[in-house]
Amino acid sequence: MLSEEELPRDALTGLPGREFIEVLDPPFNVREAGRSWSVLMVDLHGLEAVLESHGRLVADQILQQTAYMLARHTKHSDEIILYEHALFALVLPRTNRSQAVNLALRLAGNLKKDEYPENARVPFNLGIAESSEDDRNLSALVERALKSLDASRAMGPGRIAAFPGSDASQGRPVFDYFVDRAEQLEFLRRALDSSLSDGLEAVAILGPPGTGKTRLALELDHYARFRGCLFGRESPLDTRFSDDPDILGAILRKLKKASGTGQPGASGPGDSVDGLISLSMTRPVVAVVDDLQSAGQEDLERIASLVRRGTGGRILLVLSARTPLPGPVSEWLDTLGLFTSLRRLDIPPLSPESSFDLVSLALGTTGMDRDRVEELINAAGGNPGNLVEIAANLDLFLSREPRKPAGAHQKASHPARMADLMAFRAESLGVELRRFLSAVSVIPWSFSEDEACFLLDADRAKISGLAAEACGCRLLEAVEKDDPSSAKPGGLFRFSGEAVRAFFEPAGCERRMLMTRLGDFHSASDCSSACRVRRSAYCYFHGLDPAMALDSILASADDAARRNAHREREEWLGLYVSTALEMTTPPQDFVQRCLDLGELARRHGRRTYAIERFRTAAAMSATPEESFQPLLLLGKCLIESGDFASAKGCFDRMEALPSPSPEVTMTSRVALAQLMHSTGHTKEAAGLLSDVEGWMEGGMEGLGSSRLRSEFLRVYGTILAADGDPSSGIGMCNEALEIAEKSGDAREQVKVLSALSWIMAPGGAWEERYRILKNAGSTARASGDMEGLAGVWAGLGSVHMSLNQVETAESFTEKAALLAEKVGCPALGVDSEIITGLAELHRGEKETALRRFSAALESANRLGDARSSLVCSMNAARILGSLGSHAQARALLESLDAVGVPARAGRRLHADLSFCKGVVEYQASAVEGPDTLNEALDHIRLARSLYSPNDSLADLEAAWFEARCLRDLGYGSESAALAEESCRRIGRLMDSVDSSFVREDFGQTDFIMGLLMLGCDAGAGVRRPPHTASRR
Repeated sequence: MLSEEELPRDALTGLPGREFIEVLDPPFNVREAGRSWSVLMVDLHGLEAVLESHGRLVADQILQQTAYMLARHTKHSDEIILYEHALFALVLPRTNRSQAVNLALRLAGNLKKDEYPENARVPFNLGIAESSEDDRNLSALVERALKSLDASRAMGPGRIAAFPGSDASQGRPVFDYFVDRAEQLEFLRRALDSSLSDGLEAVAILGPPGTGKTRLALELDHYARFRGCLFGRESPLDTRFSDDPDILGAILRKLKKASGTGQPGASGPGDSVDGLISLSMTRPVVAVVDDLQSAGQEDLERIASLVRRGTGGRILLVLSARTPLPGPVSEWLDTLGLFTSLRRLDIPPLSPESSFDLVSLALGTTGMDRDRVEELINAAGGNPGNLVEIAANLDLFLSREPRKPAGAHQKASHPARMADLMAFRAESLGVELRRFLSAVSVIPWSFSEDEACFLLDADRAKISGLAAEACGCRLLEAVEKDDPSSAKPGGLFRFSGEAVRAFFEPAGCERRMLMTRLGDFHSASDCSSACRVRRSAYCYFHGLDPAMALDSILASADDAARRNAHREREEWLGLYVSTALEMTTPPQDFVQRCLDLGELARRHGRRTYAIERFRTAAAMSATPEESFQPLLLLGKCLIESGDFASAKGCFDRMEALPSPSPEVTMTSRVALAQLMHSTGHTKEAAGLLSDVEGWMEGGMEGLGSSRLRSEFLRVYGTILAADGDPSSGIGMCNEALEIAEKSGDAREQVKVLSALSWIMAPGGAWEERYRILKNAGSTARASGDMEGLAGVWAGLGSVHMSLNQVETAESFTEKAALLAEKVGCPALGVDSEIITGLAELHRGEKETALRRFSAALESANRLGDARSSLVCSMNAARILGSLGSHAQARALLESLDAVGVPARAGRRLHADLSFCKGVVEYQASAVEGPDTLNEALDHIRLARSLYSPNDSLADLEAAWFEARCLRDLGYGSESAALAEESCRRIGRLMDSVDSSFVREDFGQTDFIMGLLMLGCDAGAGVRRPPHTASRR
């Protein structure tokens, strides 16, 4: 026998011929026991037709291209042989039939997609055979592979067939290989490559049960290891009721164990996120979260925190979820898409062609009638899980006729056929086994034999036998514990699929009785771990008497608080409140628990839910003193959401109630001042807090918490700035920021930074505002403050809008509006509408902008937001004036005078309103003459007298209109002097701006350009900003 080096090789492909089979016989004969070899035949039987139609050169190129493709997709240990012309034999050591089928599906996908010279098409077929223990030479295995290839050809071009292996000889079809999802797997590979080069990537794999979502994610493991990545997968179903329910922590432990850095203990919620980010800096990470639809709010928040904070980490986050998604998870995914380019991968049903191949491969034969095969495919509905179930119970499926819907003559749909199949399977089971499966189906986690023994009051030997029988029927599957020595009640068994569990699960009273008994098992256990407490709380809540769950629910909530798992604590308190509301007499601490739950929901951006809880607490309060705190929290929550009219009702009710403490009294006064400022009573709000300022100066640190002191300074500083003293406002906000930073109150820091940016807006300070808002945005993202982040995005939109960067402004504004809607903050939605209206006005879409401002005005009036209402009215009036509707514009502004807005709105808004009146009168002067110009001049000069020195930008715009009025009235020298002075101010203002892109865009502002033109006409020596000449 010739050695490998002496064997001739094909000159075109460099591959050995069929003689190489004999060279491989010795290693095949000494293969490890239990280790299979497989042979895969690839036949390009259409190559002869290509030779005749396109010539030998094209045929040779196709053969060579195919050889290279096979080499790219096989391992170093695999051997490729040119068995005959256009027939390749792949010898695959240590490869079972399932793995060979997996490879065949990939090769078939590439053969279909490959582009050949002159667009030639080459039909192909593939055949597979797996070795058995009795095989003594490789030639017999090749002969079986050739028989499979003949069967594949009989089915038509492009098909795959596998010779029946040992499993088939035992009557069990093989169906445990990866479904042909080559395109979806390539999608995941590209996402992984992107995460290595560009930082964190997130992919959501969505699809019905049984479509191969988990298998697809796990298939990525091979490529991840090839790229040097760590790979970890966990499911909330496995972690939620474990000793450490942090799903990212569980993934982190697996990754560290795989990397050889040890297996850490339980970690805090922040530790797991930081740990994953830190680990990804040393080695890339693929983290797979399976069964996302079952994740709790705490797990969702941890995942969101990883996305917000881990943008620089080399992390691929894969989220697998069963559709249809629960509402909260669907909304959460939409919100997550605002922070990262979340890629969605919807798993489609299998095509009829792929289903046909899979059925044929699973059965290991092509002898079945094609009509029967198509019947299987139709019943499965393109779902691989259904195909598995049908193939495993083929005789039962084919022996029963489908049940027809009542009054229908058409064939039953595939869900009905699958339900029938499950019913037929259940009928064939014994009574004891059905009773066992029905009892354990209520357990939402993988269950132990101890739990089953307690539920059925049976001995362990009987339960072990029933579990083994269920596993033999493929209804249950065994689950290995992470730690075999652990005493935790972690499951040893679980159902093979959700559809199986749902079929056996009882309903109504029987289910509640079983849940109560399961709760008894965990509450009576000698091991009183937090895991068992959570399980008993869950079981009692869904049992016969939910009131039995109150103590364990509170214990679970306290445990979550100790772990800083605030969203999990919110979930447990939600169960407590809903249970207590069903009782005739709620527990004594019910009101306080409602307040705790409302505060958590408010903190997590679930404001509507928080408002409901505060209202419940106020209604259930037993005494007037007890109702003061719920009303205060409700009022503050309504103020934050922008519902000022409802908030005013809360404070009106509080006037007649005694306050429980001086700190609560001060808190209510600060909140009331904020409400008065928002509703347009800025001067009264300043008066309300002026005596508080003196009160707190004597002993500010001892009279309230750090949050109260920071809140007071922020609110008072904002009010003073609105009343014409921005310097004091900035100083107070800086002091508030220092207090919030020392106390670590991230949400208050975001509020203070946003207030600082708002105060600085009339003076320009674009770079400073941009820096402040970026800092606020980073803090909001890290802390999960979605409302604060929406406000930051709205502020950034305002900054970019003032610089004429319209597209960027609209992008930020759109995201702010979406996020504001999700967190239940309509006031921020009104702010976003105002900025969008300004962008439309900038593009010359006056009618569209007018409609938008009118709609925003209605929303602001409905909320009682007087300040936003005033801004909308002024913008609408200016548009009406520019459209020639001067009477309507004046009527709109006079309506504001009628309700006393100028007297109570604060100095800055009074100045803005006077300036707006001047602009409207100037617009009307083109028709009405000099008298109207004089009125315009008076209003504009009043506005300029009200603006503070810090309001430089607003004053410059007013100066432009004043100069134009003077010019049109014939005061040319005064107009020129004013324009020249303004131009010098513009130069100083532009010199204070460092960033070239800000200076350039600032120079495009309409009133700045108008002043420059007036100044140039007057001979003012001021340089133009870039592009001014072309714009003029």
